[in-house]
Amino acid sequence: PISYVVFTIYTVTLILISGVPFKMILKGLKPMLWIFIFTAVLNVFMTPGDTVWALKIFKFTLKITKEGIESGSLMVIRLLYLVMGTSLLTLTTSPLQLTDGIEKLLKPFNKIKVPSHEIAMMMTIAIRFIPTLAEETDKMATNFLVQSEELKDFVSQVKLRDHGNA
Repeated sequence: PISYVVFTIYTVTLILISGVPFKMILKGLKPMLWIFIFTAVLNVFMTPGDTVWALKIFKFTLKITKEGIESGSLMVIRLLYLVMGTSLLTLTTSPLQLTDGIEKLLKPFNKIKVPSHEIAMMMTIAIRFIPTLAEETDKMATNFLVQSEELKDFVSQVKLRDHGNA
């Protein structure tokens, strides 16, 4: 749809105006890759419609539909916009400004005893920890890969040693 083209132009323009390197925005998408894939796969296989491809496995039939492909693509694009916009917001706005902005938006809820200041603080803290969480997840994945390679090397050496003794 045309709205996606317009929003893409808008997002790219905001990134260019902000001065944030495009690589930094793309780096923020990397930890979310599995969520994008999971969302696309779920939509592709679970959306009913005109079957493009089908595979029968025992009693079940996996169907990829035209509507599923369209729905999955649009959902992933929306998630991309959401993550890129959030990254841009947190990279260009100080935590204090974020808290003040969220608090002002929630101010009308004070009339019904909703603690807008506390909610704003919690949201800001949560948003600020997303990059840290992503970095830690990336470090854990890297460590896991390194350890699994070291384990493979160790097993290979043991096999060679045992084979030599036999």
